[in-house]
Amino acid sequence: MPEDLDAAASRRIDTDPDPAACAELLAAAFVREPAVSWICGGAHSARARWFRATLRTHAGLAGARRTALVDPDGRLLAAAVLT
Repeated sequence: MPEDLDAAASRRIDTDPDPAACAELLAAAFVREPAVSWICGGAHSARARWFRATLRTHAGLAGARRTALVDPDGRLLAAAVLT
């Protein structure tokens, strides 16, 4: 248990994560989501392109924000897209 707390304490919130990294993470996270599969098919590359396009469009909205949880090496563990 203490190891888990140490690992959690070493994570941080990134309030301006790279959009491409967010798109890759979201594409992997939504691999089994029926609506995303219906739109993008089964290919990871298609899902990643769709999320990149979605994040580019989202960036133009008033109040658009991306936030991510990252590990000590800077790898994204989770991402949120907020408007």
